[in-house]
Amino acid sequence: MNNGMSALSVTEKIKERWDEINRDINSVSGGRAVEIIAVSKNRNIEMLKCAYNAGIRHYGENKAQEARDKGEFFRNRDIRLSFIGRIQKNKIKYIAGKCFLIQSVDSYEIASAIDAALKKDGIEADVLIQVNSSYEKEKAGFYPEDALKEWKKIKMMKNIHLKGIMTIGAHTEDEKIIEKSFAATYEAYSEIKKEFPDCEILSMGMSDDYKLALKNNSNMLRLGRVLFEGLN
Repeated sequence: MNNGMSALSVTEKIKERWDEINRDINSVSGGRAVEIIAVSKNRNIEMLKCAYNAGIRHYGENKAQEARDKGEFFRNRDIRLSFIGRIQKNKIKYIAGKCFLIQSVDSYEIASAIDAALKKDGIEADVLIQVNSSYEKEKAGFYPEDALKEWKKIKMMKNIHLKGIMTIGAHTEDEKIIEKSFAATYEAYSEIKKEFPDCEILSMGMSDDYKLALKNNSNMLRLGRVLFEGLN
């Protein structure tokens, strides 16, 4: 490894961090099932192999071309890849049909473009709709009060299978504001789930706020820094 650590040492460090995070999850969630996505953006294949050897099987990328360039790793049959970044129409070809889950469908227009790309190739995909629960202008996604309405519209598409919703917590150090955004997302999720039981995934919580997300019933975390910081 380029930091002077051996691959074995890096693997052991990632496993140590992974186990610690799982202890946190069990403590905060009361044993509720929670899936962790290792956010692998900006991590090289060598690092991902160490993560794999530490037992990690679900990864998240936020750049379509980077996900494409790591195809050698992500093509392993027991590995799942989530796309978690802003989706550009001209990059859909790099993720449609190549991801276990597309988490960042932030508009009807993007959903329609993904559906068209999937239809062209005769394939289908599982997706989440992105909710902007902090109402921050720089963030993409549907406002929580519009989530059910937009879900119903996207649900009509033939090649997309809606599986849940995702959000990015409020960009602030004020935990009350962050928790408010998570609570709003959970409320939107619950509203959808009442009418559509197949809304199963609530993806919220990152390295700095995942414990707050767990308190608000997240069942999928997207963690990068807490797993990989300082290792490459």
